[in-house]
Amino acid sequence: MDRSRFYELIDEAREGTDAAAPSADAEDLRDVLERVDDDELAGFAAALGRELSRLDDWRVRGAGHVALGSLGGLGGLGDDGFHYFRLWIIGKGQDAVDQAIEDPDGLAEYLGDEGGSDGEPAGEEFDEDTVHARYPRLAAWAAGTD
Repeated sequence: MDRSRFYELIDEAREGTDAAAPSADAEDLRDVLERVDDDELAGFAAALGRELSRLDDWRVRGAGHVALGSLGGLGGLGDDGFHYFRLWIIGKGQDAVDQAIEDPDGLAEYLGDEGGSDGEPAGEEFDEDTVHARYPRLAAWAAGTD
């Protein structure tokens, strides 16, 4: 599958194609991909891998670190977060990917107006010193003692 067809499918799953439009929704993308044949689906998977590889760049990772580090004070971007950030860029469409590669700082126009997160998480904030006591089975698993 060529790059333009790949992004045609991505754009079908988006609610608009301008920079302010949300990234492609996973369920909407699934609906789009259910209509393609097996060869095209395999081509889509290969194209996704190529686009992820194109975005595997320290400059893009640095941009993600700056953008996502502001979300609730997360203070960084691990490997999983970087993977999700690259998927988000791809879901924003071909122009966003090209922007990320050419000038990652320009991704600011794709992030929306509010910056940061959608708000604080629901519920009571946890204390890092005592949170393990609230989840003893998870703590035992994490410590390798379960």
